[in-house]
Amino acid sequence: MSSLMATAPKNLIIHAGFHKTGSSTLQVFFTKASQGEIDTNFKFYYPSTGLTQGWMFAHHDLIALLHENPSSTIDNLKSELMERSEDYGVISCEDFCLTRNIQCLKMIVEAFPESRIKILFLVRGHDRWVESMYAEDIKRGRTSEDIWDYYKRKMKNFSFLKQINRIKSILPNTVDISVLNFTPATFIQDVSFEIFGTTLLAELKIWENASLSVPMTYALREAYKSQSYNEENLLTYIDRAFRIDKLLKTPKTYGYLTYEQRVTIFEDHYEESLELSRQYFSINRPFWLPDNKLIYFSTNAHNGVNDIFLRFLERCPVKLV
Repeated sequence: MSSLMATAPKNLIIHAGFHKTGSSTLQVFFTKASQGEIDTNFKFYYPSTGLTQGWMFAHHDLIALLHENPSSTIDNLKSELMERSEDYGVISCEDFCLTRNIQCLKMIVEAFPESRIKILFLVRGHDRWVESMYAEDIKRGRTSEDIWDYYKRKMKNFSFLKQINRIKSILPNTVDISVLNFTPATFIQDVSFEIFGTTLLAELKIWENASLSVPMTYALREAYKSQSYNEENLLTYIDRAFRIDKLLKTPKTYGYLTYEQRVTIFEDHYEESLELSRQYFSINRPFWLPDNKLIYFSTNAHNGVNDIFLRFLERCPVKLV
C-alpha cells in the first residue's frame, strides 16, 4: 500500500488492565484470532511492534520502547497500523494501567487523532483480586508475609476507580473508556461483544494461564524461606511446583482469605465498587459480593503438600545459578 493511501485504523482498541483479570488468556485470543486461528466474524490487526520477545502475545515491550525512544517507537507503530486494511487495530498490555506508564498510553492516543479510540479495562471482586495478586507475589518471591498483613500494607493499591479516573484525566474527552466485570467463563465473549459488537462464531475453548493451588503456593513460600533462590533459578522452583501440584491433583477450591476477611475487604471498597457500578455497569449496587464458595485454607493446619514438596526439593535440589 502506498503512503498516499495509508490511513489510520478507524478504530483503535487498547486493552490496558487490570492485572490478574485474564490478561494472558485475552492476549492469546487476540493473537490467534488476528492470525485466523480462531473462527470469528470480525477482522482486526494485532501489531507486532512491541510484542514481548519470548512471549509473543502481549505488548509489554511496547511500553519499554516508549520509555526509551518514544518518537521512533510511535513512528514504527503508526507505520505498521497505517499499512493495514482492517477497521480495527488492537493493542494489549495490562501494564498500561500502572501510574508510571499512563503517559505511554497518552502518547499512543495522541498519535492516532483520526481513530475512534477505546480503552478497555477488566475489573473483578476485590477479594479475589487481592488473593490473585498475593499468590503472584508469593510465586515470584516478592513476599512471604501473611495475606492479611499483605492486604493492609497494600490496601491503597487495590483501587480500580482511582486509577481509571487518573488515566481519564490525562486523555481527550473523545476517548471511550470501557470497563467489564471479569467473569472467567464468559469474558472472551464479553470482550468480543464490547469491542466488535458481536460474539464469536463458535464456542471457544479458553486457553487458561495455569495457577497454583493454595496449598502449593504456601509450599512454595516455605521452600523460598529455606532454600537459596534468585531471578535465574526462580522459574525452576515455579516449574517444579506446577509439576508436583499437577501430580497431586491438589483441589483448587481453597482460598487464602476467611469469609470474615472477605467481608472486611468488601466494606473497605464498598463506596468505590458502588461508584464503579453506577458509572460503568448502570446498576445501583456494588458489582461484586464476597465469595462464599471457597474454603479457607489455614496455614496453621498441617500441610501435606508442603511436606511432599520440601522432600522433593531435598532429593532434587535447585542449583543457585
